[in-house]
Amino acid sequence: MSKKVSITPPVHPELIEGSSGLDKKTSNYLLYETGNFIEKYPECEKELIQDFSHVLFIPENLVIKEIIFLQDILREYNVKNLLIILERSASVKIYNNTLQNFAKSLDPSINSGRTEGINFNLQENSKLDCYLFLAGEQEASFVETEFNLSVNLLGEHAHANVTGFYLAGKNQKINMQTSQKHLSQNSFSNLIINGVLAQESQVKYCGKIFVAKDAIGVKASQENKNILLGENIILDAAPELEVLNNEVECEHGCAAGQFDDKQLFYLQSRGFDKNQATLLLIEGFFGFINNLDYDIRIRESLLEKIKLKIRGIL
Repeated sequence: MSKKVSITPPVHPELIEGSSGLDKKTSNYLLYETGNFIEKYPECEKELIQDFSHVLFIPENLVIKEIIFLQDILREYNVKNLLIILERSASVKIYNNTLQNFAKSLDPSINSGRTEGINFNLQENSKLDCYLFLAGEQEASFVETEFNLSVNLLGEHAHANVTGFYLAGKNQKINMQTSQKHLSQNSFSNLIINGVLAQESQVKYCGKIFVAKDAIGVKASQENKNILLGENIILDAAPELEVLNNEVECEHGCAAGQFDDKQLFYLQSRGFDKNQATLLLIEGFFGFINNLDYDIRIRESLLEKIKLKIRGIL
């Protein structure tokens, strides 16, 4: 029998649609520990699963309407590398706030780094909406923080939307890697990762889209935009495409810059000081969040955390 660990808070049965073959009252969503879970998968996937400390399994045809707040899982079970598997026609919304996840457990006086990895395997007709927020504590100065995200679209018509934000405070270093791997035809992925870098911060971002030779009809996009606040900032952004067939629609891009002095001058002429003017412009930079198809709790949570963090680094 597979060992299973229930995740709290549980998903209520009325929030679940579809027939998974499991008892909805007891299954909800379950975290399976690696050693007792891999018998379900072929040999090639067993090796992959063994690389992760925990596996979150969304069964076939299961539609979870409620948002899964991933930081609760990661914190409660001390998960370092997590593999999330969506079987055929499964659907889930994931929100991960790494500000709470790794920073809260650190003594702010200690310079220390953390590495975290989240990996998604999407089967046929499955759908993923993932929202990420990456930032350190106001008082902490991390030597280096690493975050790795991998989205593997394994089945036809698998669909993934990922929106993420990072805020690098003074003297903080963030090393982030994302991967969108299309191994099946007619799959879709869209990834937006935007960031704000404070004075003397460092960010390295590597984002890759891979499309297999037989994965025709793929649509994939990747966007990375950055606002630079102050001097002595190091930004190394490397978007990458590896496409092995010609029947796809793929795009990627990266941009970085500072706010226009004219914009700041205009706001200051209207009575705002420099920090207030900068905060307003940053809020405008992230304002597109309100236009995305987010649950209102996600929008409010993201915007509030962004405001609090920015006030701390200005």
